[in-house]
Amino acid sequence: MRQGQSTFSLLQQRFMAELSRDKKKAAMLAVLAVVAGVTIGRVLLDRPGPASASAGLTAPVTAADQTQTGANVWQQELLTWSKEQPTAQPAISQAGQRDLFHPDPSVFPQVDSGNQHVGPADSEASQRRAIIAQSKALSLQSTVVSANPTAIINGKVLRVGEVIDGFEVIAITWRTCEIRKDSVTVRLDLTE
Repeated sequence: MRQGQSTFSLLQQRFMAELSRDKKKAAMLAVLAVVAGVTIGRVLLDRPGPASASAGLTAPVTAADQTQTGANVWQQELLTWSKEQPTAQPAISQAGQRDLFHPDPSVFPQVDSGNQHVGPADSEASQRRAIIAQSKALSLQSTVVSANPTAIINGKVLRVGEVIDGFEVIAITWRTCEIRKDSVTVRLDLTE
C-alpha cells in the first residue's frame, strides 16, 4: 500500500479502472444504482400511493343553472331529453330482500321439465352408439404396410378407400385400421 492513500481510495481507483474497461458492466451498474436510489427514496419518504377515488351524489343540473353558451348547449339538450324519456322501474319488487339462491317464482317462472325434447345432440349420440355397435362385428385379422397398404377384415382383403359392411377404410397402420361410416371414425385393433 502506498503511503498517504487510504484503502477506500485504492478501491475507488480499481473500481473506476474496471468500469472504464467494461462498458456493459458500467451501464448495468448505473441502471442498478438508479433503481436502488428510487427504491430507497420511496422507502425513506414513505409516500402513500395515489389518493383513492370517492364518489358522491351531486345536485341535478337544472335549466336555471345553465347558461346558453356553446359549451353548455349539449348539456341543456341532454337535460331536456332526459326529462322527456320515461324512467325504467325495476321489475322486481322488494329489491332489497332478494335472495340469489331462492329466486321469486312470480318474477322468474319455472320451466316445465316434464316435456323433454330429444334434440339433435341426442340423436347424434344414439347414431354414434349404433355405428360403434355395428363395428364390433368387424375383426381386423392382418395388416400389410407398404406403398399400397392392405388389411384383412373378416377374411376380406381391403385397401384404403374400399368399403366393407358400409364402413370405408380410411387408414391402415402396423397393427390398426381406421374405418368410417357417416362421419363416425372407429379404430380396429389387430386381434391375436
